Amino acid sequence: MKRKRSGTFCHECINPLHSSWSESNDSNTGLYTLDKLPTFVLSILKDFGYTGQESHRAKKTTRKICSICLKKIREINVQRNGDSKDHTYLSSCSSSRNDTSKGLGLQRENQDDNTEKQPVFVPLKPADEQSKDNRIYKIQKVKHSYSAEDAINVLKQLSSDELGLVAQFLGERECENVNKDISDLKSAAYDLNYTANLDLESWVNDRNKVVVGLLKGLAHTRSNCNAPTDLYRVAKNVEQIYSLTNPYVVLPLSFSENVIIYSIVQSKLTANVYGLTSPGGSYWTVRNWLKGLSMDPLPTPRGDCLVAFDNDQVIGKSYNVRENNKVKTSIVTSVCVAEVDPDGKLQNESSLRPSCWERSLTSSKALCILDQKHVCNEHFCSVADLKLKNALQEKIELIKGQQICSTCDNEQISDDIDVLLKDEKMKKQWKVCSHCDTQNLKSKRNCDNCKKSLKVSSSKLSSSETTTTKVTHAQKVRVTEILFDGTQGEAYSLKPQNKETETKGESVSPRDPIFVNPNSFETVKTVLISIGKDFCIRGYTENPTREWLSVICDGLPYTLALKVIAKTFHCNSCNTAVFGEDEFKQHCKNNHHTAEKDVVYQKEFGWVHLRIGYGHMEMNMVRSFFSLNWEIVLKDLALSMGFRSEIAQKYALKGSDHHKSWELLNIFYHGTMSELLLPYIRKCMKSATEPTSQGYLNWSKSVTDPNYQYMQEQVLRYAQAIINFREGIRNNNWSLIKTGLFKFAPLFHARNHPKYQQIELREAINEMILPEPLHKFVRENQSLVKKGKMEDMDFH
Repeated sequence: MKRKRSGTFCHECINPLHSSWSESNDSNTGLYTLDKLPTFVLSILKDFGYTGQESHRAKKTTRKICSICLKKIREINVQRNGDSKDHTYLSSCSSSRNDTSKGLGLQRENQDDNTEKQPVFVPLKPADEQSKDNRIYKIQKVKHSYSAEDAINVLKQLSSDELGLVAQFLGERECENVNKDISDLKSAAYDLNYTANLDLESWVNDRNKVVVGLLKGLAHTRSNCNAPTDLYRVAKNVEQIYSLTNPYVVLPLSFSENVIIYSIVQSKLTANVYGLTSPGGSYWTVRNWLKGLSMDPLPTPRGDCLVAFDNDQVIGKSYNVRENNKVKTSIVTSVCVAEVDPDGKLQNESSLRPSCWERSLTSSKALCILDQKHVCNEHFCSVADLKLKNALQEKIELIKGQQICSTCDNEQISDDIDVLLKDEKMKKQWKVCSHCDTQNLKSKRNCDNCKKSLKVSSSKLSSSETTTTKVTHAQKVRVTEILFDGTQGEAYSLKPQNKETETKGESVSPRDPIFVNPNSFETVKTVLISIGKDFCIRGYTENPTREWLSVICDGLPYTLALKVIAKTFHCNSCNTAVFGEDEFKQHCKNNHHTAEKDVVYQKEFGWVHLRIGYGHMEMNMVRSFFSLNWEIVLKDLALSMGFRSEIAQKYALKGSDHHKSWELLNIFYHGTMSELLLPYIRKCMKSATEPTSQGYLNWSKSVTDPNYQYMQEQVLRYAQAIINFREGIRNNNWSLIKTGLFKFAPLFHARNHPKYQQIELREAINEMILPEPLHKFVRENQSLVKKGKMEDMDFH
């Protein structure tokens, strides 16, 4: 750079602060052309008040700066870029440049408003070693001389880049404090009680103040953040920021979310992905925590209770063809318990053990179930007749209100179904002209009356041919409610009528699962032994609390358990359980060298009071009824209801969805009963007599049509029995349940249902030999409340 010397040319320097910078050294100063210097020189000069407008004498000369000012400007530039540890010289300029001076951190001595003084430069100490940028050093020094409000005012004047450096400094400063807070939260993430009783507001307030303050500042539109959703968002973001400090940390809220998500989707990949994007832990962290929850045994239920078990089986799919290709199967037996009487002592009485009262069964008592004149059978028959007559009378009143006499012929009676059938027949044979309402044959193209085209005519009947009114909206709604919603009549009410049973079932709770499939004698033994240990039955624990227990299960485990209970013997001499009579004799001979009669033994499972699950019983009753009447009537009904394909027909026949099967049964029941009653009702209307349910039953005996007799038996006996059975379950009504099963039993025995034939006989025998206290206990606990409706234990 070319250097010019011309004596003392200090007055030609364009720096406004030249006089104060060169007080002690005005000589030997060179001038440098500003246009040939770096751009930062002009930028700093403008910060010090240079406006770019020279005096009149210097207008035609080149802009120059002396070497003293240039040296100091270079020092200021190096200090601004953070590469200098020398003293920083800051200045304040004239009153017109106060804002700029404040932005640079300049300080001015006390002076009067009317007196202009030269700026005084105050050297500041260098920044500490951790601060690489002197602007951060200035903000750090503010705390010692200014309040928080003054610091905020300074921060407001900084640019986004400068604020980013400040935020980075705060993050580095608080990193250690965040790690200390994380160490306090590590153990809390796995504490179930801590998470369940967590107060979000206090939890957020206990976290790092800088992090929480930043998040609340970002949510400035909701500065209070008192809403639960806002508090949860702030808490979640606190955990996300904490995870930046320690990527492997597991924190309470994120871990709870991961556990909930895994419990819903059961996906290892989902748990791992969530754990990688939040401090929620990995798949194995969740699995190990869940496994640890089951280490403590569940407390034994109090008082008298009911226990039910059922298997949940998931069969996988195999998409490859290979030798010995076995499909993986997931099997678990679920167990649940209902404390029907927490203060009850009935199950503590040893005299009520089934092994005691089952000895009273004799052949004569067993044959009583076939006697129709037995007191139990007579009671069931009277209840069934009463329910049938009530249902018939209700249907008679409904059908009678739908019948309308023709205006032209008093002997002609029709209803809405007749009108619909007539319309369908008319559409198949005739066309109605849309211009003149003339009926024309289906083959006609033009109207015989007006000669206009019938192509655009709508199929409708003449008003003169319509003798009855159309189906009203109210009638449609009424029929739909009866067929589908099941809200008409007490037989289809989902709410229990007995107020004492409305609260039962609220205490139903799951127990530890058993990882076997109860489809064999050995696995059923495993299930019963597990239940005996869990409920502290005598013989399975040192401190027994029960002598017997009611166990409810499905059909297959029921039949297997009957044999296990009857043929499993416990040898008191060697404390060994042996299954099978021949095996027990062999055990006595080999181990005790004596005959069976000389060994003291008892039944291993003599404490089990076995009961069938009525939910599964109802499903099998519907399936049996469908298989009997499928080809006769139900196949066409399913076809009209939308089950058209072969697979859909098999789906309906098999009863895979019990809800759909129940709707089909209701449609058949109500529709067929209406058609059976219609001839009798119209006969009574023509003869001006009042139709009654008893009158119909007497009239139907004179009908000789075999089709009518068959349909009457299917509807009034078997379909009505299923309806009564379901009503009994929904109302915890022992009498209706047994009545439905009693009336439906012939269908089980006439068809191929070996398991339920045995179950029906066993349940009927138990009704006759149960001790009175146990019989009362069974009658009062046929079903329990579940989600506002009554269900048996096997559906809980």
